[in-house]
Amino acid sequence: LKKIVQIICELPRARPEKLNQILITRFNTVIKDYHGKTEQERFNKVYLEAASGLIKTVRDISRTMNTFRFLFQLVRHEVNIIDLLGISILTVSCPELYYFIRDHKDLLCDSPLLRYDSERMKALQEAFKAVIARLPDRDQAPATATVYSMFPYFAERIKGATRDGHGDDRQSELDLRICSSVRFPTYFQYGVVEGDISQSDVAGFIAESPDETKMTDRLMHHIKVGNAGALIAELRSRQDQVPDGGVAPLIRLLLTHGDKIEEAPTRGAFFFLDTSWRVKMLLVHLLRRVPWERRTTLLEDIMLKSDLGLATQTSLIITLRNTRENHDAGKPEDAYAD
Repeated sequence: LKKIVQIICELPRARPEKLNQILITRFNTVIKDYHGKTEQERFNKVYLEAASGLIKTVRDISRTMNTFRFLFQLVRHEVNIIDLLGISILTVSCPELYYFIRDHKDLLCDSPLLRYDSERMKALQEAFKAVIARLPDRDQAPATATVYSMFPYFAERIKGATRDGHGDDRQSELDLRICSSVRFPTYFQYGVVEGDISQSDVAGFIAESPDETKMTDRLMHHIKVGNAGALIAELRSRQDQVPDGGVAPLIRLLLTHGDKIEEAPTRGAFFFLDTSWRVKMLLVHLLRRVPWERRTTLLEDIMLKSDLGLATQTSLIITLRNTRENHDAGKPEDAYAD
């Protein structure tokens, strides 16, 4: 038998700038075919100014990029890839902190329910600090900075700042950021959450909005599979992305089939943002994009040709009346749909 001898070799410590260069090269190789949004400023903030301090060896890079590559293939169109890199580094370098993040969405995404429970908020903040304190001394500062860079609302809160409004703002949701309570679960379930809708499906719906037949088919499909409420929530967030040619068809679609959309699970910071409310707000926004002289004709045409319920017809009559009164009174365009 041949005896296997293990010899310990002390390798020279790699310089941080060299490690950064290696990781950036491998990161770019993984995302080379990715056409989504990337931001150099956020990459600098999340990685170069924070998470890079957790990368100490080439082996750390290999383990991190293996994790990132696996997750990237699963959720590349559903998440922000810079946040995905940050969470991949924490998965490898600080697993206890990773699990704390996974289990505390309300704390990190600035949930309004937790915001008004100061005792529980303080207890969870202390729990976070305890997790950080259990890390090796040299990892504590970069790990904390990494969390703060991905969860700015939490960072403000733990530093004693207060926020007006809510943390789960629309821009974070649009950017697929982990600090959005809507996007947060996807980072830990490795796919579209049950009852939610993929970004590619939303993009396809918006792209086909000028074709009312195709759009109707898509809506009926989402009603059937049970995620039409999620579609409406996405359209509400991305309402400005609807092309001009798709505005009138989408208005007709919502007025004609809106009552068939199931109540969506709560998405966003406030419990009252249900599907029916989002449909109404989406309609208001879309109607404001239609010139007043066309708006009257469009609504009258919908009333004549669609099988609308009494409540919807009454709402349209009120809208028509307000449109004419606002125009006659010389009110600005954004008042016409109110």
